[in-house]
Amino acid sequence: PATMGTDERARLTLRRRSRSVRTDDGCLVWQGSRMANGYGRISVRNRTMYAHRAALLASTGALAPGTLALHSCDNPSCVEPSHLRAGSPGENTQDARERGRWEPVAVAYGSRNGQARLDADVVRKVRSRVGAGETRAAVARDVGVSRQTVSDIVARRLWAHVE
Repeated sequence: PATMGTDERARLTLRRRSRSVRTDDGCLVWQGSRMANGYGRISVRNRTMYAHRAALLASTGALAPGTLALHSCDNPSCVEPSHLRAGSPGENTQDARERGRWEPVAVAYGSRNGQARLDADVVRKVRSRVGAGETRAAVARDVGVSRQTVSDIVARRLWAHVE
């Protein structure tokens, strides 16, 4: 677990307070370096970490591995310990959903995926050729993919949406 001794916690607490401004809603807003997503960042033990995580660590002394620092105020730059609590990634996701901040990532399938090497017509031909008895290795060489990819296409583990 991440831990801090009493002296280190005191130094970090003073540093955090000197780089923050209190707002009317009780937040202690980090004024130091921030990431593009609004979260503050700070260097602790020659390692960059989120400022709110450092604030929670300074106030509690320890955080278990995989534990996140969750905000009750929904202000990513807040480092007020009373607005922070330790939680799991699942709790963080649940909080985001309950507060309307959850934006699931859209998955692009098939040729809409920018990394796709094939398109639906080629996939149909791969299935047809293997179905007609050609070896997966020969089809893979012709199409420019691995034999495993051809097997996954035929088994519909890949490109399952293409008939």
